[in-house]
Amino acid sequence: MGAAGGIMQGVGAILGTVGGIAANISGDQLRQNLLRLGGTDPQYQANPLAGQRLSLAQTLLNARMPGAQNMERNIQSNQATSMNNIQRGATDGSQVLSMGAQSQGQTNQANANLGTQEQQDYYNRLGNLSSAQQGSINEGDKVYMDQIRRWQDSVNLAMARNNVRQQQGQTMTNMGSMWAGMGASMGGGGGAPGGK
Repeated sequence: MGAAGGIMQGVGAILGTVGGIAANISGDQLRQNLLRLGGTDPQYQANPLAGQRLSLAQTLLNARMPGAQNMERNIQSNQATSMNNIQRGATDGSQVLSMGAQSQGQTNQANANLGTQEQQDYYNRLGNLSSAQQGSINEGDKVYMDQIRRWQDSVNLAMARNNVRQQQGQTMTNMGSMWAGMGASMGGGGGAPGGK
């Protein structure tokens, strides 16, 4: 191999060494950046409005329909007023009974309508409760999915750091092999001149 070959090997070894050192420095910086990224992972917090909505829906479920008491009082008041007017204007008992029965029928119908409205209101509230429960469940699912995502991110970061370490180790192995090869070629070329 001549002097030019030795110089070429030397230059190659120097370039390989410089490249290996640069790769290790870059790898260290990458590992440090990966560690910093692991500490900045945001965590999902359940929306407090979901819990408030559920609490309100539970509270309102068995409450009476707004205005139902007033409607009930008006129905009873109208019945009393009607009966009072019937009694004052009737000429005999049969008229009072007949008109009183009509008035009572109207009152019964008004009470039945109020009951139907309250029943519909209850089912609306029950639907609200069911919707609020589902919203609360969805928020719990989001928190759980975020925990899984954070775990996966931590595994991915650990794997990335491991890959960087392995690449750095391979670079050092390559540099060592290069130096060993250079030493062998230099030693082999000048170690046994003319001997067999």
